[in-house]
Amino acid sequence: MDYEAIKALVRDDLRAVDREIETRLQSDVALINQMGSYIVHSGGKRLRPLLVLLAGRGYDYSERLDELVTAAAGVELLHIASLVHDDTIDRAAMRRGKPTLNSVMSVGGTILVGDFLFAQSAMLAARTGDVRVVSVFASTLGDLCDGQLLELFDAHKIDQPLDGYIKRIYGKTASLFAGAAEMGSVLGRAPEAHVQEIRTFAAEIGL
Repeated sequence: MDYEAIKALVRDDLRAVDREIETRLQSDVALINQMGSYIVHSGGKRLRPLLVLLAGRGYDYSERLDELVTAAAGVELLHIASLVHDDTIDRAAMRRGKPTLNSVMSVGGTILVGDFLFAQSAMLAARTGDVRVVSVFASTLGDLCDGQLLELFDAHKIDQPLDGYIKRIYGKTASLFAGAAEMGSVLGRAPEAHVQEIRTFAAEIGL
C-alpha cells in the first residue's frame, strides 16, 4: 500500500486537522493569520498528524475522533514551530521552495512566531483532556530541544560517533514521530503493550 492509499484512509479527518490548525492561528497579528493559510495550503505530507490518526484507528476511533483530531493538529503545529526555530538557527533562506520566515523578518520576530506556535500546540495537547498526552507532548518537546542543541554544538566536530548521530536524529525527528503515535494510540484506548509497539514502530520510521 503506497502513501496516498494510506492517507486516503483518514483523508476527511486530515481535513478536519487542517481546519483546526486554521482556527488556532486566528490572531490580531496579520502575519499569524497568513501563516495559518500558508501552513494548510503548503502541500506538506502531514506525516505526523497522520500517525496520530492511524495509531488510534484500530481502537476506539470514532468515539475518540475529536480528541484525535485535536492532538493531530497540536502535533503538526509543534512540528512547524520546530521548523521555524530550526530555520532561524541555521539561517536557512528557503524551505519547500519558498522563503523562510526568518528571511523576511527579524530574528526576534521569527522566534516569537515560533513561540506562539509552540504555545498553540501545547494548548491543543491540553485540550484533549488526557494527562498522559500532555506528558508525552512535554517530553517530546524536550527531546526536540535536545536534538537541536546537540546538532548546534556538535556541528563542526569531525569525530562524531554513530550513537551520537542516532541520538541527535532521534531528538530532532524520530521523537515527534514516536510521540505522535503514542498520543494517538493512548487516545484510541489501545492496550499498553500495543501503545509501546506502535511508539517503537513510529520511532523507527522517524529514524
